[in-house]
Amino acid sequence: MDKVVKTGLKIDLHIHSAASAHKDGVKVKNNTLENIGILIEKLNDNEVNLCSITDHDTFSYEMYQGLKAAESMDNSIQKVLPGVEFSVCFASEGKESVIHVVTIFTDEDGVKVQKLESILKNNRPNYNDAYREEEFLALLREVDMNTILIAHQKNTLTSRNPRKNDANSLGNQRFLEFVYTDYFEAFEFKNRRNEVLNKTFLFQQDMEQNIRFVTGTDCHDWSVYPSETPESLLTDAFPYTFAKCLPTFKGLVMAITDHNRLKCVNSFFNVDKKTLEEIKFEHDGETFAIPLSKGINAIIGDNSIGKSLLLHALTGYKKKAQSLPAKVKDGYKRYLKDNGILIKKQLQPEDIFCFDMQGEVRSKFEENKLNASEFLKEYFPPDVNPLPYRSVLNAETERMCQYLSRKFEMDKRLEELLSFPIVIDDSTAESMTFVNNTRSAKQTSEKETEISGKLEAIIVAVNEISQMVTIKDDQDELAGILKRLQNMKGRYDYLVDTVDKENTRIETVHKILTLISTRHRKTVSDRQKKQSSFTERTADVKSRIVELIRYERALQVYKPNVKTQKILPHSNQILDYEFISKLNIDEISIDYFNSVLSKTLKVGKKINWKTITENDLKDMLLRYDDTEVLQFFKSAINEVLDQDFSAKYSIISQGTDKYAEMSSGLDSKIYFDLLCSETHHDGVYLIDQPEDNISQKAIRDYLLDRFKNMGEVRQVIMVTHNPQFIVNLDVDNLIFLSKDESGLKIRSGALEYECPEYNILDIVAQNIDGGLDSIRKRWKRYEKTAVL
Repeated sequence: MDKVVKTGLKIDLHIHSAASAHKDGVKVKNNTLENIGILIEKLNDNEVNLCSITDHDTFSYEMYQGLKAAESMDNSIQKVLPGVEFSVCFASEGKESVIHVVTIFTDEDGVKVQKLESILKNNRPNYNDAYREEEFLALLREVDMNTILIAHQKNTLTSRNPRKNDANSLGNQRFLEFVYTDYFEAFEFKNRRNEVLNKTFLFQQDMEQNIRFVTGTDCHDWSVYPSETPESLLTDAFPYTFAKCLPTFKGLVMAITDHNRLKCVNSFFNVDKKTLEEIKFEHDGETFAIPLSKGINAIIGDNSIGKSLLLHALTGYKKKAQSLPAKVKDGYKRYLKDNGILIKKQLQPEDIFCFDMQGEVRSKFEENKLNASEFLKEYFPPDVNPLPYRSVLNAETERMCQYLSRKFEMDKRLEELLSFPIVIDDSTAESMTFVNNTRSAKQTSEKETEISGKLEAIIVAVNEISQMVTIKDDQDELAGILKRLQNMKGRYDYLVDTVDKENTRIETVHKILTLISTRHRKTVSDRQKKQSSFTERTADVKSRIVELIRYERALQVYKPNVKTQKILPHSNQILDYEFISKLNIDEISIDYFNSVLSKTLKVGKKINWKTITENDLKDMLLRYDDTEVLQFFKSAINEVLDQDFSAKYSIISQGTDKYAEMSSGLDSKIYFDLLCSETHHDGVYLIDQPEDNISQKAIRDYLLDRFKNMGEVRQVIMVTHNPQFIVNLDVDNLIFLSKDESGLKIRSGALEYECPEYNILDIVAQNIDGGLDSIRKRWKRYEKTAVL
């Protein structure tokens, strides 16, 4: 027998033989032991894998043995279980109704199975050919075998006229008692119409996890199997139930207590996606292989045994998004070497859908690395372009720094005036004095030059856009814009050129006057030179005062001027969520610009733009390091802007404010919702401890369901210490790693797997905290002996 389930088993747990003649009469007259070959042939033709003969309130050990012999034949039948269809009288609110209960017994104890026939003969139903409920339960206790109870529910749950012998014939209240106490492991229906209506009802009532349905042929004439009788020949294919389990009674119990393990189609695993069939490794020179399920594989084991190591070794210690830290990788390799284990890389990057290391799901949200995730990044819309907003702030920063530069220059010139020496001499001048202040007539074209430069940048940008657009009208319009921009730039270039030419002429005159002054100075006395120098300096001071007055009049006190602009995020809807790309700020304004400036200053400091001096600014700046003050100030502002204008990513519920942040408690829900819905990308999903930082309630309420869905579309390999991720998740394969004095030990298989050496459910109970409690919840006991 395989250790893991490779495909679903087709089951039929409701077949009658001639032993039911006391109730069914001639309908079953041909279903004799001599004709058992007909039934085996029909079951094989229909590819039935697990079956049971369930006669009315009786059991034929001889008939059971005849069918069980098929297990060793060359046919589809892998397991035959003993069973009986009991008629049980239940009471509710003064009303009584007989319900047919298909009861499947374990075949583990052959002696008890053999005794079943005589026990039933000695305990015949005596109340309207039915057992009272107390008698039925007492009978099960006497039989003393694990059981599966399946109640008839041939009519739909929404039918106004419950069918005789159906579970809901006692009324809705008692039926719900059956459901919520798990009195029955499943309910039996027969046709596809009922399947659709029942599933719709369960979905509307949010009861999908409370009720399991199975089909049974209820065949009374083997020659027309899977029809019930020759008079009721099926016109459509019978809707067999498929169970995801190993062909054992325990496997059937595990399947029939989890609605995800039962389907009317054999569709439990992906059939065309990449999977790893087994994990191969060498230990002390011997080669081993751990079979893997195509569904969910959970790795548990002793602390520091190498569970996380195993995931990384399979991938060659590398991930798509990042590599394992060298220190950790070296430690893993050293551990393997010290223990004589060799695990070669078995998953190529293209074989991996996603690999989440321990704690990585949380860090993706907390550190805003959502777009680094291989499967998430493609859902995010393009980043918001920060340039339009950043350029506004860059220009404002430049304007502010230009003001400060001029203010500091004016302060410096004023300071120089205060140190002008005065020389008094009443003597008559010996000759004329040259005062060369022609340079004061020079003009500046700084503003026009700046405008021309910015127009040039706009022209380049428009040119780039014009090369990209494909609509003819847009191309023509951009061509017109370019022409107007070039004309405008030409006008400012002309102004700059005019000023430059005038300044050149002034400089020429200044040069000639300087030459004449220099020659004249060589012909006069020292006293005259002194007088001339005083006169020149006096004239220079007058010129400077005039210039300072002009400078001050031209220097308007700076006021921040940033037009308020909202920075709209980009969004992309996926399922019920929106993937948001935005910046760390949501608008620019005067207030925002002032907040940027305040982040560069010491606490409590604020700039008075009218009185600010260079030394004042140096004292105010945070962490000032004696570099040129305006350069430092500008760099500090840019550091803040770089942070604020960096890309930020978030995922929100549809309709939520796009600027809002999703509650951290929903991070994992969002992540796994998206993860399990992704079906287009191939590959294995690896995750180390998915339970990290997630509450037990959240695991129970939504996370297990997400993983169950994921297990149907891709292979999952996880490391976990949480019993919910094993028993409640109903993993398809458990791998237990341990070590004793004899060396490394590996136990693996489906939860229901057992062999002479070990039992997987025992391993869970003994090695996972809370594992035993989780198992007991699956192996329910309601005065039945359905316990381990």
